[in-house]
Amino acid sequence: PASAGLTDMATALSYFYLLPSDWGIGDVGLSSSQLNISVAQKDNHGLDATLTAWLHRYPEIAALFDKETGQFSMPIKAKHDAVWFQLGNYPETLRDTLLTIGASTVTRSIAPSIGEVKQWHYTVKFDDVPFALLKTLAHVLTDKPVFIDTITVSQGAFYTYISFEMTLTLEGLTHES
Repeated sequence: PASAGLTDMATALSYFYLLPSDWGIGDVGLSSSQLNISVAQKDNHGLDATLTAWLHRYPEIAALFDKETGQFSMPIKAKHDAVWFQLGNYPETLRDTLLTIGASTVTRSIAPSIGEVKQWHYTVKFDDVPFALLKTLAHVLTDKPVFIDTITVSQGAFYTYISFEMTLTLEGLTHES
């Protein structure tokens, strides 16, 4: 579910913004229910000692961090309840909501139906937004039949700002069956 993935990503990034000044956030992505964040040395001067000290300070991150590869990997363990939602006009409302909270672009396409279950794919892009917007977006999508297919994150123009692009799938019923 989108809300679980976005919440976990925002929480993890809050730790990574506390990295020592000689280290920085590299690639960030969520795919196949796996959150991945890499760290990289700044100007090739990252000290192993400062990274080790940071990992000792945050053992919950250290448990999922491979120091040799500089890669943090965490499974998103949220379960999807097998409930089919009556969508009404939510496919349109979702697009409008994403634009209202700051998406720079939102494209929507209809995917093939699975029996009576309808699906829509959304490609959404946010440019230079506070990383905390991930939590806001997670809240907006709580208890909604919206799922993250992929998300890629890059550093924004300011330190705690990010740009990200994600693909979402909305699925549910459009009429009583």
